[in-house]
Amino acid sequence: LSDSIRQGRGYWLRTSAAGSVTLRRGTKSAPNLAKRFRVPEDLRPFGAVQIRDASGVGQTLHFGVKLDQKANRTCYSLPPLPPAGAFDIRFSDDSRISETDETLIRIQSTQFPLTITTSNLPDEKQYRYVLREILPDGKGKEYVLDAEKSIEIANPRVKTLKLSKEKIVPVTFRVCQNYPNPFNPTTIIKYALPQNGKVQIVIYNMLGQKVKTLVNKHQEAGYYEVNWNSTNDRGTPVGSGIYFYVVRAGKQHAVKKMALVK
Repeated sequence: LSDSIRQGRGYWLRTSAAGSVTLRRGTKSAPNLAKRFRVPEDLRPFGAVQIRDASGVGQTLHFGVKLDQKANRTCYSLPPLPPAGAFDIRFSDDSRISETDETLIRIQSTQFPLTITTSNLPDEKQYRYVLREILPDGKGKEYVLDAEKSIEIANPRVKTLKLSKEKIVPVTFRVCQNYPNPFNPTTIIKYALPQNGKVQIVIYNMLGQKVKTLVNKHQEAGYYEVNWNSTNDRGTPVGSGIYFYVVRAGKQHAVKKMALVK
């Protein structure tokens, strides 16, 4: 991206139709291009994948980008590939941004290993982001993206990576202890479902009387959490004391105790 043409530097000019480009000599200032393009949007809030080769050359790509409707998407496009052997990283549509969470990344490099770091990964508890090496024999490795860990790719045959978003499915049924506990007036109950099914979460008092039904519906496999605000089914606040919450999912169930202290 540039807002002007300066002597001694090289530029790619992207045109939308056939024609000629004339740069006149003898002008006092460089030909100005800024008025033709809308200022690109700030990409820092969106997910980022930075890939560097062994020589330290790198490129940053952004995914899940939500552009303003008036944004000029060509501002994020990349020029044709450089000569073979030169480093280049781009999405498969020749852009440095992707407006989706699932896309292909093209790699051109001779300096391996490649180091991959990520930042601003979307905080979605039931999903994870994965990079897969695409190889002809189908034996490419899989990497789970983690903003606190870097990934190293040593195989020079890797020319394509697939970025995808996957739902995390628990292996076993699990119900966590509510937090905080003791609590006043709100607490959180987290649970994990390894398969789809009818789920019911009910609060009982010390006498075994039903106080509140928190969940009573079909849910898909995944991780969940629900809040209890210390009210009964009529919306009336309940008093301090020991309560039990029962989580039933298919043939499985769990019972845990919690304390409301006002």
